[in-house]
Amino acid sequence: GRVAGEIFNVGSREQNHKLIEIGGIIRDVIPPARVLTNDRILDRRNYHVRFDKIRERLGFTAMHTLRDGVAELAAAVAGPIRDW
Repeated sequence: GRVAGEIFNVGSREQNHKLIEIGGIIRDVIPPARVLTNDRILDRRNYHVRFDKIRERLGFTAMHTLRDGVAELAAAVAGPIRDW
């Protein structure tokens, strides 16, 4: 197959966010949420992921934003949760 044995990062360059940005989006979508930071953490790694391969090989483009996903999860949690 076309992608057999291949590894792809799924996403888009426009959706590459820093952790603090993700916290801000969550806070915006879910107003009661608080974002806590800790300046004493020494590990400041930040990962920039590339999505060129999936776009070039498969023509994939993301249809939803991180904000969309947070809103969808918030709505799912706010509704009745059933034990299947």
